[in-house]
Amino acid sequence: MQPEFFVFLVLVISLIVVPGPDMLYVVGRSLVHGRSGALYASAGIAAGYLLFTGLVAVGVGVLFALDETVFRVVQICGLAYLTYLAWRLFRADGMMPEGAPNSTASKSGDFLFGVATSALNPKGILFYFSILPQFIVPAGGALWRQALILGSTTSFLCLVIYCAAGLSAHAGSKRWVTSASRRRTVARLAGVMLILAIAMIAGARFH
Repeated sequence: MQPEFFVFLVLVISLIVVPGPDMLYVVGRSLVHGRSGALYASAGIAAGYLLFTGLVAVGVGVLFALDETVFRVVQICGLAYLTYLAWRLFRADGMMPEGAPNSTASKSGDFLFGVATSALNPKGILFYFSILPQFIVPAGGALWRQALILGSTTSFLCLVIYCAAGLSAHAGSKRWVTSASRRRTVARLAGVMLILAIAMIAGARFH
C-alpha cells in the first residue's frame, strides 16, 4: 500500500491547496477572529471530514462484500469525476467562490459552521464516497482500517493546510489567496498533479 499511499497524498494535497469554499471560510474567520478563528474553523472542517471517514469505514466493507462489481463501478465513477475536476482546474479563471462567512459568528460558531461547511461541500462528499475508495484494496488488510487511515490522513492534512492559510492571512501574507493570477497558477499545477494521479490509479487498477 506504500506506493499507493504516496499517490494518495499527492492527490489529497493537490485538491486541498486549491482555494475553495473551505479555505475561503477559514481565511474569512481568521480575518475576523485572528489566529483562534483560523484554528477553530480549520478544526471544524477537519471534524466534518472525520464524520465522513466513519461513514466510509462502516459502509465500504459492506459495499465490497455485497458485490465486487459495484465497488468497481464506484472506482470508475471516481476516475471520471477526477478527470472532470482536472479539466475544471485547467479552465479555472482564478475567481474565488461567492459566499463570504458571517462576521458575527463566535469562536464556537466558527467550529460548528466549519463542520457544516465540510458536510455540505460537494467536493468533499464526492471525494470521500467516490474517490477515497479508489485506494482501498482487498490485499491491504481490513477495509474499514484502510478507510480510517486514508480518511484520517485527509482530515489531518485539511487541518494543517487550512490552518496555515488562515494564519498566513492573519499575518498579512494573503496575496497568494487574493491574487487571481496566482490562484490560476496553483489550480493548473494541481490539474497536472491530478492527471498524473489519474494515470497511476488507472494503471494500478485496470492493467
